[in-house]
Amino acid sequence: MAEASLLSQAAGFTENTILRSKRLLEAAAASLNAGASDRARTLLGQANSELNDPLLIAQAQQLEGRLRVSTMQPSLAPAVFLAAARKFLPFDTDRARKSVLEAFDAYLKCQYFTRDTDGAEIAEVA
Repeated sequence: MAEASLLSQAAGFTENTILRSKRLLEAAAASLNAGASDRARTLLGQANSELNDPLLIAQAQQLEGRLRVSTMQPSLAPAVFLAAARKFLPFDTDRARKSVLEAFDAYLKCQYFTRDTDGAEIAEVA
């Protein structure tokens, strides 16, 4: 939580919108890692309001997928991870691959309840 707090405060002092959004996303990720999913969702919402960089938008979607898994809303997580993977693909194939793997993992956890995607689509993107 200390990392999340520091990054959140730093974002408040940052004038550059891209850098501020990046810090807010990092703070949201740190909050989620610390188990503070409500705080992570708030920080993600703040970051989303200013996002215009395609890589940061993909990062925000990936974080949204992780939030869905951790807050007992996993049925939409595979589709969110898959959307993030598609956005990462032109910029960062390693992150795209990781997001596809997260989509597959989330799909395996809630296979019959998954909405907005299926295993075949995940395999196609992979």
